[in-house]
Amino acid sequence: METNDHIDARLAVAATRGDDAALRRLFERYIGPVHSFVRRFVGSSDDAEDITQQSFVNVWKHLDRYDASRPFSTWLFTIAHNEAVNWLRRKRPDALTPEMEDTITDPAARPDELALQAASARFIGNGMAQLDEPARRVVSLRHDDGMTFREMADVLGEPLNTVKSRYRRALDSLRKLLR
Repeated sequence: METNDHIDARLAVAATRGDDAALRRLFERYIGPVHSFVRRFVGSSDDAEDITQQSFVNVWKHLDRYDASRPFSTWLFTIAHNEAVNWLRRKRPDALTPEMEDTITDPAARPDELALQAASARFIGNGMAQLDEPARRVVSLRHDDGMTFREMADVLGEPLNTVKSRYRRALDSLRKLLR
């Protein structure tokens, strides 16, 4: 059975050879996750759309630089991360915290369950907002995007042990804040 990484690599190689359908399929697979990732980073859906679009333009321009022996998703999220950081530096150099993504709820949930979920999300969001930006980023990459520590290190361009330590310290801080 072919893994997502293998499918992505095959599509990326085909796209570098001019296969527009392969490029379109790659973009369709990742447009939603990249937009969500960027939105959590910058806090605005409109800004996230612009950054996501620029990220995919950069992917298209530099697809020939993609190393098919590494996960395409890591390469793509690194580009999106860099675009978001550049945008923040240009537009909001004093940015404090990105807004938390709204909690996705079960449409069949009862009103009391929805209220409890919303209150929990606000409570956790308030705790996350008190963390510094690097700590929020690693927690978000791990829990919202489901990345491994290795993928997080690759996306952030930092050593693996630094990412692991930052994540552990962020969780400790979050636990203390939420008590």
